[in-house]
Amino acid sequence: MSQPNAPAAQVGRVWLLGRLRRPSRAGVAKLALALGIFLVGGELLSRAYWMATKRTPLFSGQPGIESYYPQMRASGALTGAISNTDEPYDVLILGGSTISDDFGTIGPQLREGLEKQLGRPTRVYNLALYGHN
Repeated sequence: MSQPNAPAAQVGRVWLLGRLRRPSRAGVAKLALALGIFLVGGELLSRAYWMATKRTPLFSGQPGIESYYPQMRASGALTGAISNTDEPYDVLILGGSTISDDFGTIGPQLREGLEKQLGRPTRVYNLALYGHN
């Protein structure tokens, strides 16, 4: 609905906050550049944080699982073949102190029970640590 005294150029337009304006290409480019800098900077800062606190590599395709479970490599869990066709049945235990070897014997008991039930060798990697719930 037009007003009786409105200029012809304004008739039929919706006016929000005074006037309607299309963003310029320079404005869109500046916004895209600022967003890119923000995202790349955030990624670099988070990688630097994890490198400093958890001793993970700055640029690596591997997750920092060894920083959370430092006994992972020493236990042999990373060196074994990941396969369901090999002879031993592999069990990986992750969790808190209640199932760690420091406070009980769940690893050996589980290995013995599974060997008896399955009739095949079993390897148990108990990587449970206190505070890992």
